[in-house]
Amino acid sequence: MGFFSKIVLFMSFIISIISFTVCAVENRIDGLYVNTFGSSLNPAIIFVHGGPGYNSHDFEVSTADKLAKSGYFVIVYDQRGQGRSNVAISPQDYTYRKYADDILSLILKMKLRNVTLIGHSHGGPISIQFARFYPGVVEKIILVSAPVNFWATMKSIVINCLPRLQNQNKFDEIFKLNLNFEKLSDLNQPFVNQVSYNNGLFTEAMGCGLYKTKIETSDATKLRAELEIDKKKFEVSRNNMFLPMGNFLVNENYIRLDYSSSVQNNSARIFGIYGDEDGLFTQQILEEIKTSLKGNQNPYNFQLIKGSSHSVYIDQNQKFIEAVLNILKY
Repeated sequence: MGFFSKIVLFMSFIISIISFTVCAVENRIDGLYVNTFGSSLNPAIIFVHGGPGYNSHDFEVSTADKLAKSGYFVIVYDQRGQGRSNVAISPQDYTYRKYADDILSLILKMKLRNVTLIGHSHGGPISIQFARFYPGVVEKIILVSAPVNFWATMKSIVINCLPRLQNQNKFDEIFKLNLNFEKLSDLNQPFVNQVSYNNGLFTEAMGCGLYKTKIETSDATKLRAELEIDKKKFEVSRNNMFLPMGNFLVNENYIRLDYSSSVQNNSARIFGIYGDEDGLFTQQILEEIKTSLKGNQNPYNFQLIKGSSHSVYIDQNQKFIEAVLNILKY
């Protein structure tokens, strides 16, 4: 064999290795920011981030590559009107149908196989709605810290926030919390006012620490620091998070939606991973979600991860990955 032939053979070998090596490939599909990890020959996982008004960065940096190394093709994307996506969008486009169509477009254009959706927070309802619009397209849905009954979550914010604010004698914040929930409960309020009260309630939830664990692990602290450094390398998101939230509220009135029956009727392929310190849920609500998934014969139908709050994949990264793999490999 000549020298040139040996070079060609060697390069072919290298290319074949690269094609099966876990690597990140950033792309844009229809204006959506998309990043992939692993070989496209493997079963696919699409991460559907929360919000409305957030992005996929934290999962992308902390978890996507690790799942890919376990034998999956992991896709992260930023939803239209959010994060790093620059697709043209109007207020009327903030709907579950439009967002479901975006997921379907990713699946078809990337020719994905054996697809699982991981829906974090509001990404959970988006994933459930996708299965309703396009039944049978995905194999599994994993709800992560996702509201199933939205109004129960709104009540949980008040129930969990009040004791914290009372212990800190934050009487102005207590007044704002109660006012926002009272006004939000009034169905006669015009939507423009409900948007304001909804935003105010979630602002109080963040302010009183419902998204934080009581004692953060050293691994979580280190991971959060790494994520913050990485965010500064590029513009993750300049979008106003309340703009998508407000438009979704106007178009879908999503805080009144209850997916309990949908989850229960599709429990054979819908799973749950939640944190035991997630302030957006009372213990009663977590039990109700667990019950709605009991029809699933998979022993990993509902997994409660100790020492984690809303961002389970940051608070307890390794345990979260193990929980996902339990579901996928069973």
